[in-house]
Formats: sequence, C-alpha cells, structure tokens
Amino acid sequence: MHRWKYLSRQLSGQKSVGKPGERGLGIATGWIPRVPASRFAVAVLLTLCSLVVYSGCEAKRSTDGEATANKLHQRVAVTNYPLYCMVSSICRDPGGPVQEVIYVGPPQGSDSHSWMPSTAQIRDLQKVDLIICNGPGAVFANWMDKVTIDESKLGTTTDAIKLEEFVVVKDYQLVHSHGPEGEHSHSWVVAHSWLSPKIARRQAKLCHERLVSTYGDSSQLANGFAELQKKFDVLESAHEKIMTDHSDIVVASSTPEIQYLTRSLGWSDRYLQWTEPRDEAQAKSELEAMRSRVGGKDNEEAVVANETLFLWSGDAIEELAPLVKSNWPKNATIDLIETPESDDSDFDGYFKRMSANLERIGDLFD
Repeated sequence: MHRWKYLSRQLSGQKSVGKPGERGLGIATGWIPRVPASRFAVAVLLTLCSLVVYSGCEAKRSTDGEATANKLHQRVAVTNYPLYCMVSSICRDPGGPVQEVIYVGPPQGSDSHSWMPSTAQIRDLQKVDLIICNGPGAVFANWMDKVTIDESKLGTTTDAIKLEEFVVVKDYQLVHSHGPEGEHSHSWVVAHSWLSPKIARRQAKLCHERLVSTYGDSSQLANGFAELQKKFDVLESAHEKIMTDHSDIVVASSTPEIQYLTRSLGWSDRYLQWTEPRDEAQAKSELEAMRSRVGGKDNEEAVVANETLFLWSGDAIEELAPLVKSNWPKNATIDLIETPESDDSDFDGYFKRMSANLERIGDLFD
C-alpha cells in the first residue's frame, strides 16, 4: 500500500487555576463584612460591569485568535498537469478566495517518472492551503513518498475511479531480484486516469469539492466549476460520437497508459510496453507478435485491411514511426498529457490536447 509521510502538529496549552485568596472571578465563601445596603448594591453593580467588560475582552481575544489560526494562504498546489488545468479553470476568477494555483510537477520535456521537485518547490508546498493530486491507486507523483507533506492538506481525487476502471499492469517486463523471491517483476497501477474524459470529469468534481471544503462556497468556485463543466460537455460530445459510430473495435497500443482512453471508448485493447527506447529489430519482432495476438489467425489480413488500430505514444519510440506506419496502416499517436507544453498558458491545455487525441482517432475512420 502506498504510504505518504506526513507532518503532524502537536498543540499544547495550559490552564491557569486560581488559588484561594488570589484575585479572580470565582465566588468566594466565608466572612462578609457588614456594609450599608447602598454601598453593597454599588459594589455588586461594579462587579457585574467588570464581568461584562472582562468577558467582552475575552471574547474579542478568542475571536482574534481563531482568525489567526484559521488564516489561509489562498494558494493551492497541484501535482499533475491535467488536474492543474481543472483547478486553474475553477479558480481563474481573481476575486475569490484562491489567489494562486501553483503547478508542482514535471516540466515540459522532462521524464515524469523520475522527476523530483526542487527544494524551493518543496518549501512552496509548505505554504499552501491545499495540495490536489491523483492519490492512492493511481499515483502519478511518486516523489510525494519522499518528502514531508502535511497529510491534512492533501486533496486526493482517486475516489472518482471505480475499482474496475483502474488499469493494472500484471506482466511488467522489468525483472529484478531482491530478497528470497529471486528474479521477479512487480505489477503496477497506471496513473493516467485523465485519458478517460468520464473519469476526468469525476476527478474535476472532487477537485471542486476539496476547494469548497477548504475555502467555503463562493461565486469564484461556483462559476469556475460551471464553466469547467461546459468544457467537459464539448470533450465528451466528441468522445461519445466516436463510441457511437465505431463500436467493437480491436486496438493494439504501445503502452498500457492508453488503455484508459480505449476502455472509455468500449474498445478491446492489447498493449506493448514501449516505455523505453528499443532498436528496430526488437520493435519489429514485437509488432509482428502483436499482430498475431489482437485478432487470432485471421489477424494478419485484418491488419492489412485496416480493420484494427495501433495507438502509440512516447518520445522514446519516435524514431520507430516509419516502422509502425509500414506495419500497421491504421495508426495514430496519443498524447499522454504528462507535462505542460509551451503554449499551455491559458489553462485549457488538457482539453485542447485531449480533443486533438480524439480528432486523430476519428481521422482513422475517414
């Protein structure tokens, strides 16, 4: 089970207890001197006034203390780019409780699997009110296990993923040895849930709920979330059209991450594990083996007749494009949307790039 280290803060306080004979507001029992009734009444009145003033001061000090304790930084951090686009869309009105959304994740061109935040970025995480991430089950920011994070600030979104929707890789090819087990490999759960528009929409809803839980409801969050829903409406419309027009499609893909997209379309998908560079001879052998897997003995003819698709992704295999295109006529590249691009400054990058993915798939049927 994935575990995060978290920072627990212990608060301590000390109550002062009055002793007999000390000045205080308690009622003392014992001898009371005999005084005239008028003087006694004045004394009682002054005491009551003092109580009112004292309690008023105490209430003010308590309120001020609570305000200080509850003071927020008005900053939110997000650890993967698609969720960053969603949160930024919700909070884009500058007049609300969230004044800044910061992205603490792999930059353009970096390796998302090995990336680690800088010391300055880790310090930034300590100065935010909320850290939104995928979370357990589909962990994208593996580095979170290596830094100190206040668990109370975490807003996870994997509750949006149903158990049967997780993509689990059971036959991972990285073989290694440790302990008494000898050589073996570990299964892992794919993090790229945002490649399914339906799951991404549910994650966006959880982002909104986490924000409201932290800052309270506001026009900024309500209006921003309403606008975000419109973006998902457009994206899901294109997604539904492909599903309706093209059912029972057999797909081969270069990496298991793409299964979130193909499953969302209701397609059958078998995958390679082209996550690292490979030479042309090795890739050709793997493609030929895949051709025989996706459709049985008649598959060779099916591939040639353009009845199956090959979806592929990753800079590591970019040089294999000619080989893929010659062996699989119907093929398209899929953007995994792991990092920002240089022109993603308007917070719509996720939606533009997912729409482009769907457009490239749709073009295969023209």
